[in-house]
Amino acid sequence: DAMFGIDKGYVRTVAGWMDLVHPDDRAMMSAYLTDEVLGQGRPFDKEYRIVRQADRSTHWVHGQGRLEFNAQGRPVTMRGVIRDITESKLATQKLEESEARFRKFFEENGSVMLLLEPSDGAIRDANEAAAEFYGYTRAQLMSMRIEDIDVITREEAARDREQAMREGRARFHVRHRLASREERDVEVYVSTITSGGRVLMLCILHDVSERTRTEEQLRQSEARYRATFEQAALGIVHTGLDGHILRCNARFAEILGYLPDELRGMTFQQLTQPEDVADSLEVLRKLSKGELDRVTWEKRYIRKDG
Repeated sequence: DAMFGIDKGYVRTVAGWMDLVHPDDRAMMSAYLTDEVLGQGRPFDKEYRIVRQADRSTHWVHGQGRLEFNAQGRPVTMRGVIRDITESKLATQKLEESEARFRKFFEENGSVMLLLEPSDGAIRDANEAAAEFYGYTRAQLMSMRIEDIDVITREEAARDREQAMREGRARFHVRHRLASREERDVEVYVSTITSGGRVLMLCILHDVSERTRTEEQLRQSEARYRATFEQAALGIVHTGLDGHILRCNARFAEILGYLPDELRGMTFQQLTQPEDVADSLEVLRKLSKGELDRVTWEKRYIRKDG
């Protein structure tokens, strides 16, 4: 009685019970009772909503029972149990809503996404962006393991998965092989999620091939510049706008009789013949103001030995 919010005086008939059923579920429950329980003699086993009479609150219940018949074979009563399942039902609904939101996020996202089995790297799902990127159909991807597209060994892939599972999230920079056999640099962000009652690894991948190529070209350019700077037969020095020496090559230090490390942190004013300092400062001013792009002039330096 407490579950339904009724007292002992409440009329316990089919009509009375139907009044307790939520209005949106009455047609369904009436058809179920008439067609399956009464019509086919099946046991009553159904989840439905009720409206408690005491406070008009909605609750989910699970009813289970069997009809009892009289000597003429007519149903006279039903005996069974009814349990309040509101809490578990709402939790299930929230989980289903969460799964639906994730599914929409996964399916429609423009980023490449894969769901992996942590134990063996099997691809459990792939979104359309992944199919387009790799050049496989989604069905083909879901028949593969991550090792089939990872350009690393099976042991390395397993180690990466173990790290991601241990830390809950991880980021890797790896190379993946497309269906065309072209290899691309990808940055992989991995996190663990629960989907369909099991823990999976959600991998979000970004193609960084162009960035990697640019970084490599820059590294090579800087290496060439450093080699040219260090090995030049002419003295080269870089100074800040305040005149402090930032770096110099070995030839510049040799000309002045210093070691390169000794010059670092000194100012060109300290090394310039006093009569030439004003001209050097004026050239520096014009360069800093953009009045000059480049300039050539003669000046005198003071060697370490004087």
